[in-house]
Amino acid sequence: MRLRALFLDRDGTLVHLRHYPSRPEELCLYAGIAAQLQLHLGAET
Repeated sequence: MRLRALFLDRDGTLVHLRHYPSRPEELCLYAGIAAQLQLHLGAET
């Protein structure tokens, strides 16, 4: 069985820099990032 994972950090590469987000709704992705992540998660390897 092969498990896949996607790890993101909050250094300003994919998300707007803000005070440490403690809830998912506090994380603000840059425009277009969500669609790209969905494509990646749906991609076959």
